[in-house]
Amino acid sequence: MSAVEAALRLCVRSRWNPAVVAELTAQARQPDWSWQAIVARAFAEDLAPLLYAQLAPTRLWLEIAPGVCDALATAYEGSAIRSAVLLTELAAVLDRLARAGVPVLLLKGAALAETLYGDPALRPLCDLDLLVHETAIGLASAVLTAGGYSMVRPAARPGATRIWGNELLFSKPGLVGIQVELHWRVLDSPFGQQRLPLGWFWETATPARVGRAAARTLGPEAALLYLCAHLTLHHRGAGLKWWLDPAELIWRHKKWLDWPGLLRQAEAGALVMPLQEALSTLVEMWGVRVPPDFLACLAATAAEPSLLPPRTV
Repeated sequence: MSAVEAALRLCVRSRWNPAVVAELTAQARQPDWSWQAIVARAFAEDLAPLLYAQLAPTRLWLEIAPGVCDALATAYEGSAIRSAVLLTELAAVLDRLARAGVPVLLLKGAALAETLYGDPALRPLCDLDLLVHETAIGLASAVLTAGGYSMVRPAARPGATRIWGNELLFSKPGLVGIQVELHWRVLDSPFGQQRLPLGWFWETATPARVGRAAARTLGPEAALLYLCAHLTLHHRGAGLKWWLDPAELIWRHKKWLDWPGLLRQAEAGALVMPLQEALSTLVEMWGVRVPPDFLACLAATAAEPSLLPPRTV
């Protein structure tokens, strides 16, 4: 971990722990502290809008060069505008899908930007991720196509993506180009697709208000398991934004998370190892608080020996 990454993580952690502000202020007085390097890393990690929101109300803001402050403010404003456009489009898409009788769950940024972060600008949206039942893919695709979307990179052989993939990508041109990822599975590995029971994800979904739209998102435990698996399996643990999402979720829901239920579902879906890896790092490097008895139970749970299916002779 580089000093710049540690400093940026410290800035972010001040969202949950006011005591971190004193540590941040003290470290910012050190001669090797570089706001310019920290801000550059924030832009690279897609965290510039959130860094602006954290620093602008503090005295630390006065120590940052005016040009750097302007860049952070512009990043926040740009993220706010893009989020407003995408959430307006999301409301229209959800309305069309609902009228067609297609149940939908929001995933990733579309589900988190407002419900977790409170301000959609703080969690930049790149696209809109929607989960539908596999049986509704055809109808959902037709609804998107009728709404001006076109499929990106269609499969060379019809039906191949349905069998081996987990999503279809649709794009709609405009001043702000919009992409919709239509998922019917939450993991992109064939093994994970076979083992992870999606019924639990649908049964524990919760209603949410996202922009002007009434929506449904994953319940806290399902969202945490999904985010940890997505972080460790898909992104291989890279990207501070992907670490921030589960950290933010635990902070928001720490008082009522069903930790034993989370572990049961991790075992059922062969996701104990990703959960172990993600939570241990979140506790050690992000200052996230997880019940010690749960961590002990999780550490003692046998992880999957391999993420590959057993060979058949």
